[in-house]
Amino acid sequence: PDIITSAKGMTGGYTPMAVVIIDDKIGKVFSETGASFVHGFTMEGNPVSAATCLAVIDVLEKEGLVERCARLGEYFFRKGREKLAHHPAVGDIRGKGLLMGIELVQDKERREPFDLKRRAANGLQHIAMEHGVMGYPTIGIKNGVSGDALLVSPPFIITEPVIDEAFDLLDAAITEFEKEFL
Repeated sequence: PDIITSAKGMTGGYTPMAVVIIDDKIGKVFSETGASFVHGFTMEGNPVSAATCLAVIDVLEKEGLVERCARLGEYFFRKGREKLAHHPAVGDIRGKGLLMGIELVQDKERREPFDLKRRAANGLQHIAMEHGVMGYPTIGIKNGVSGDALLVSPPFIITEPVIDEAFDLLDAAITEFEKEFL
């Protein structure tokens, strides 16, 4: 990617930290034209946040959490697709690692999104929470404006039995959602 942004996850949410990472071709625009990117804040250069960020990186490396996420991500997506892909309201399941987007559609064959006024992703989020599963509703996945999805992103420390349970609960939640929304 040309630009990557990251924030509170860098410190495990303990202290403020954010970063914008640019690739060389964007960096050259600044260096070759003499342009500057003057963007500073009160928290800039905070040594506590920097030390916290380094501690998080140390834990990620020592505990092999990135590699664990890659391994668990395969299981996560296999189970997610097994349990959820059959639903008429699930148009697609995509993502990487432990970040999954479940696209919601009113017509699976045509991948037609729900009318935005129906707030389908919010509806599924509410029903899923009643079933004991948290997800993050989002819109605009089809064309930047329409298209609902529920994002599911468990913690790095999730286990396979918990993944199984979560998808069982989400399966039941989507079944209930379809009764109301389809």
